[in-house]
Amino acid sequence: MTKRQRTKLVLHIGDPKTGTSSIQRAIERNSIQCEDATIGGFVRENGSANAISTARAFSPKRKGKSRKVGDELNAWLNKSENDYSILSSEFFSGADVPRLKRVFSNRMSDYAQDAKIIAYARPHAGRFLAAFVQRTKNGLSTGDFESSKAKLFTSGFIDYTPRFASWRDAFGDRFVLRPFVRSELVEGDIVADFFTEVLGDRQFTINQTFDENISPTERALAGLRVFNRTLQERGIPAQGRDRLSKEIHRNLPKDPAPDRTKPKLDRATVSEIADKCMDDAKLLDSTFFKRPLFQTDLEKAIDNAPTTPIDVSPDTHFSQDEQEELQDLSRQVADAVTSEVMPQKVMDTVKKLRPGASKFTLPSIDSGLRKKLDRIVEILA
Repeated sequence: MTKRQRTKLVLHIGDPKTGTSSIQRAIERNSIQCEDATIGGFVRENGSANAISTARAFSPKRKGKSRKVGDELNAWLNKSENDYSILSSEFFSGADVPRLKRVFSNRMSDYAQDAKIIAYARPHAGRFLAAFVQRTKNGLSTGDFESSKAKLFTSGFIDYTPRFASWRDAFGDRFVLRPFVRSELVEGDIVADFFTEVLGDRQFTINQTFDENISPTERALAGLRVFNRTLQERGIPAQGRDRLSKEIHRNLPKDPAPDRTKPKLDRATVSEIADKCMDDAKLLDSTFFKRPLFQTDLEKAIDNAPTTPIDVSPDTHFSQDEQEELQDLSRQVADAVTSEVMPQKVMDTVKKLRPGASKFTLPSIDSGLRKKLDRIVEILA
C-alpha cells in the first residue's frame, strides 16, 4: 500500500456458528497470500483475531465504552500499512447498530465512509441445532434436549430479518449478507468465500486448511452434561465450565467410531422450527438473496429429518460404572481448579468496576490435571 492510500476497513460481524473461528484463524496465521493487496487484522495481545471486548462495547447494555473503543480503532487504522484491515467478532451480531454507526462516523470518519460490513447467516434448522450443541458442549446448558429446546425457542436468535435489516438500513449496499450454505460458498469453503468478498477480483491463495469446531457425538455431549453438571454443583461458574469443556472437546477424536452418532434434529422439532421461522425465511430470501434459499432449506430439512429425537441422556450412552467414574473425575477436576474461582461477592464488586471481568482463569494444566482430563476424553470417545 502506498502512503497516499488509506487502509480499507472490513467489519466481519459473524453470525455465530458460521465459520467465524476459521476466518479468524486465517487472519491470525497470515494464511491469505495475495500479490496485489495486503491484509491485516485486529489481533489482541493474546494472538486472537476475535475482537470480543471491542464488539461488546457496542452492545445495547454498554453505552459508556464505545467512544473510547472508537478512538482505539481509529488509532489502529491510522497505523495500518495494509490495504485491508479486518475487524472480526461474532459478538458484533448483537450490537446496537445505530450507535455503532454513529461512533464509527464520529471517531473514525476517514475509514467509516467506505467500510464494508460482511455477515453470514446459517439456515434456521442448522443454526438451531448448532446452538443446542454449542450450549451443551460448553456447559452453558446442562439440561436435556427438550428443556434446552424450550429455552432456545424463546430466545429469538433465529429471527434473522429484522436484525440484518438494521445493518442494511445503517450501511446500505456496503453491508453484505452471505448465506452459510456450502453450495453457495466460493469453493464450498467459508474462508475462501469471505476473502473473495474482501478482495473482490484479486487472486489469492490460502496456505493452510481450517476445520474449527467439529461437532461432537451424542455420547460426548451426554458425558459433557455429567461433567458440567458436576462442576456446576461444586461452584464452578459458566465461564469456567466453558473453558474446561473446550479443553476436553478439542482432544476428542476427530473421526469418532462409526457407531457414535452425531446429533440431528428430529422431524417434529424441525416442523416446529418451520412453523415459527418460515415467514422469516421467506422474508430473508426476498430481502437479501432474491431466491428461496432459506425457505427451500427449511422445507428440505423437514423431509430429511429422522423421526428419533436427539438423545443426550447419560443413561443411554454410559454404564453405571462409567457414569460414576466420570462423576468422580469431574469432582476431582473441580477441586483442582476451585482455588482459581473468585468468591461471588468479590466477583460482584469487580464486575461493577470492570464490566466483562473474567470470573475464571484456567490454571496451567499439570500432569495430574491432564491425566484426569485425558481419562474423561477416553470415556467420552
